Amino acid sequence: MDEKENCADTGKFEKTYEWLTVKRDGENLYVTAQPNNTGKERTFKVVITAGDAGDTLYGTQPAQ
Repeated sequence: MDEKENCADTGKFEKTYEWLTVKRDGENLYVTAQPNNTGKERTFKVVITAGDAGDTLYGTQPAQ
């Protein structure tokens, strides 16, 4: 079973890409970023889909 099917069946998903973690737990979506000590602003884009519906979440994390 792939991640998409597993998420649809269980309502759970968690994936970390470098400094950003996206987690679904039932009806809740969590986006967590590790501290940004790079000296540069970081941006992210998370594409969310459910059947034929979808949306995109964009965010910016300033440098510390």
